[in-house]
Amino acid sequence: MKCKKMFVILLTITFMVSVLTLGFSFGKAATSKKLITITTHTTSNQPPAVADLYKKKLREKFGIDLKTIYIPQSDYVTKMSLLFASNMAPDWIRALRPEYNLNEWIAAGYLIGFTPEEIKKRWPNYLKIWTKEEWDYLYKIVRYSDGKVYSFHGRRIAPVDMAFLYRKEIFDKYNLKFPTTVDEFYKTCILLRQKTGKVVYLHANAVSGNLSLWAFTGIFLMYGLPELAPRQISYVDPLTKKFVPFAFNQSNYRQALILINKLYKAGCIWKEYATATRDQLDKFRTQGQGIIMWAYPANIGTYNNLYRNTDKDTNWVWSKDVPTAYPGKAYFFKRNPLHFADGNGFNSSISKEKLERLLQYLNWALSEEGQIFHTYGEYGVTYKKEGDKYVYLNHIQTPTNPSGKYSLQDYGFPFAAPNGFMVAYPQAVETYAPIYAELAKTFMNRPKYYYIREEPMMFTKEEMAERAELESNIMAVVDEYCMKFVTGQLDPSNNKDWQQYLNVLNKIGLQRLITIRINAYNRAKK
Repeated sequence: MKCKKMFVILLTITFMVSVLTLGFSFGKAATSKKLITITTHTTSNQPPAVADLYKKKLREKFGIDLKTIYIPQSDYVTKMSLLFASNMAPDWIRALRPEYNLNEWIAAGYLIGFTPEEIKKRWPNYLKIWTKEEWDYLYKIVRYSDGKVYSFHGRRIAPVDMAFLYRKEIFDKYNLKFPTTVDEFYKTCILLRQKTGKVVYLHANAVSGNLSLWAFTGIFLMYGLPELAPRQISYVDPLTKKFVPFAFNQSNYRQALILINKLYKAGCIWKEYATATRDQLDKFRTQGQGIIMWAYPANIGTYNNLYRNTDKDTNWVWSKDVPTAYPGKAYFFKRNPLHFADGNGFNSSISKEKLERLLQYLNWALSEEGQIFHTYGEYGVTYKKEGDKYVYLNHIQTPTNPSGKYSLQDYGFPFAAPNGFMVAYPQAVETYAPIYAELAKTFMNRPKYYYIREEPMMFTKEEMAERAELESNIMAVVDEYCMKFVTGQLDPSNNKDWQQYLNVLNKIGLQRLITIRINAYNRAKK
C-alpha cells in the first residue's frame, strides 16, 4: 500500500513537471517565432535618420524580417509590372490603385483575392474599423468581378482634408481677397504674376510618373468635376443627378482646360509641372515660388518652413471658399472617400507561412495596441502618457508642431504623425489635427456647396478585362492631349482642335468604354 502511494506521488510529480515543461514550451513558441523574411517596397531611398522602431517591432513581436525594395514613384507602375512578370515582385504590395494597373495585375493573377467570409476569418480587425453600412458601401467600390477583394484600403482620418491655400502676406500686400469665382481667380493670378514675377499656381504633390491631370484637380473642381476624376473617370452630377460615364469629354472639362491654358500662357503655372519630382517641387518652393495651392491645410506648417528659407514672412493660410464657374448656384468641395487611395495587397506567389505571419501582424496593427504603436511610435522614445492621454514628445513633428526635429518616418514608420496605419488612433486626430474638424465644419452641410462621391460599379469578368485595357489606352490619350491643351500645342477653345481630341478617343474605343461603364453603374444600382 505504501509503495502504491509512493508511485502515485511520483506519477503526480512527473505529470506536473511535464505540464510545466510543456507550458513553458508553448509560451516560448508564442513569443520567439522562427524569423522569416517578407519583402515590401518604398518610394523613399532615405534610411531612417534615428532608428528603425517599425522593423524592430515586426522582428521582435512577429518574427518578421521586413526587407524593403526601393522603387521610385516616377517609375512605379513600369518597374512593379516588370517585377510581377519576372516573379520578383514584393510579398506585400502597399500602393495598389486603379490608375497603377491594379485591374491588369488582378486579371494577370498577380494578387491574392479574399471573399468577405475569408476576410472575416483571417483579418477580422480589418472589418472592425468600418461600420456595417460603411463596409457594405466600400465593398461595392473595391470588389473585383469575382466578388473578391484584392486591395485593402485604410480608413481616411477626416471627411475633408483639402482646400485652397494662399500666401496671406502677399494677398494683404496687394489688398486682395481670395477669389470666389473662376473669373476672379484668373484675374487674381494674372495680377499676382505681374506684381511678383512668381509662378502663382502650384499643385500639392509631384505628378511625375503619374497622370499629369493630377496637377489640376483643384481647378477641375471649380467646374463641377470630381477632384478624383483621373481615378474615378465616371461620376453622378450632384445637381442634375445624372450619371456621367466619362468626365474627360464633357464641356466643363473643356472649360477647365481653357482656363488652365490661359494661366499657363501667362506664366502663372510652372512649366515643369508634369515632369518635376517631389524633390524638385520642394526645391522650387524653397525658392519662394507659388502663391496659391490646392493642397492640405494640415501641412501648412511644413510649407511655411520650406518657404521661409527665402521669404521669412511667408504665411500660408487656407481659404474657406472654393472658386466656382457657377457663382450663386453651386460651389464644389472635395469630400474624401471613406478609404485611402493606396491599398494593401499580397503577391500571389507568397508562401502560406509568410502570408499567415503577415496577416497576424496586420490584424494586430488594427487592434487598439497596434493603433497606438502605429500612431504614436514607442513609449518613452516618441511619446509619453499624461493621465489617459498619449502625447508626442516635443521633438516629433506633427501638424501642431511642424518644427519638431524628427518625424515618425525618421524612426522607420512609413507614415507621418498622426496618420497611423490604415486607421489612426482617434485621440491623436482630435489632439494633433484639429484642422480636420474645422474643415468639415466649414464645408459640410454648407448651403450651395456640393461634393461628388465615388459610385459603386459592378463589372462582369469579361468587362473588367476589356475595361482595363480600354481605360489604360484612353487615359494615356486624355493625359497626352491635356498637356497639349495646357501648353498651347493645341487650343482647347478651338472647335477643330477639340474635335481632333474627341476623334482620337473614339477611335481607340471610348464609346465602348462608355457602354461598359453605363452597364456597370446600372447593374450596381439594382
